[in-house]
Amino acid sequence: MISEVAWLDATALTVFGLPALTWALLTTGAIGIRAVTSAELQVQTPVGLSMSLLFGTTLGGVGAVYLVTAGGYSALWVTAVYVAVTVITILWYWFVRPSDIDAKMAA
Repeated sequence: MISEVAWLDATALTVFGLPALTWALLTTGAIGIRAVTSAELQVQTPVGLSMSLLFGTTLGGVGAVYLVTAGGYSALWVTAVYVAVTVITILWYWFVRPSDIDAKMAA
């Protein structure tokens, strides 16, 4: 099912092209980050944990937008829950201090 947006016509370019472009940009970004950070981008390292949290926060934002636009949920409640979860995550991240986590390198 394709949802209709008034300012975006449902053509073959928008139905197939935009998702393909989104995938290509995300994949290129992930490969670029991996190339720049080299072997230190693992979840067991502080940099990897930071990237995972950033990705999770971004994905949560996309999910919140989806719930409001396509799911019909109240924007106030979805925003409140998203902000609460994000603040709790940031506080947890702040108090855990990922720099104190021992980097365990998997062979």
